[in-house]
Amino acid sequence: MKVGKRARGSVFQRSQDGRWVIRITLPDGRRVTRYALTKAEAEEKLAVLLVQAQQGEAVPVSELTLERWLEEYMRRHNVGKAQSTITDRKYLARYICAGGMGRLRLDKLTPARVQAWADSLTYSHRTNSKALQLLRSALDEAMALGHVSRNVALPVKLARQPARKAGTSWTQDQAQQFLAANEGTGHYLLWRLGLQTGMRIGELLALRVEHWDESAGVLKVRGTVTAAAGRSDAGVRTLLAGL
Repeated sequence: MKVGKRARGSVFQRSQDGRWVIRITLPDGRRVTRYALTKAEAEEKLAVLLVQAQQGEAVPVSELTLERWLEEYMRRHNVGKAQSTITDRKYLARYICAGGMGRLRLDKLTPARVQAWADSLTYSHRTNSKALQLLRSALDEAMALGHVSRNVALPVKLARQPARKAGTSWTQDQAQQFLAANEGTGHYLLWRLGLQTGMRIGELLALRVEHWDESAGVLKVRGTVTAAAGRSDAGVRTLLAGL
């Protein structure tokens, strides 16, 4: 009599947060992961999962929702990152989870569901691309850890970015006319410095006194002011209004 494969399981504690991990491999090769706060709870969950698998009951591969997984993924990957990067990722995660997708279990996500989300995006192409990349990276790690068997975001495509019209640079006379029109205003020195150096508006707004090396006659660009992902340049306009 031929004996079929049996589910195999293990329990171990994670060093980064102290949680206990329950992991079993189903007869079909899929891995199931659960979490517990204590070793006793973990061993109890492992026993239940093994019985379910051996009796042929359906065992969901993951209990994690997309929203919870993104929180866990970013908690690890935000270590050592700049605050602006962390803020940007938090915004993108909310953007991904909008419309109910964040409440779905990881193993219930499908390429069609993620593509429908991508088709509904309304922000800039750059923001949409960053959100999709964050989702793909998070699901890559979920697959590596056994939460899902594939990355359903990989085949998803964004709508083609509209072609941009080529801009036209000012002539020297036009730049001088612009400065003359703004002379005496609070923005005059900002515009003059920008025209003389070619610095972007965000770089100009991030300048500090210590960035100027008087002895060397050098102005160093050390940072930039950016609007939060998905927002317009209203924040920059507000900053300018206060100059």
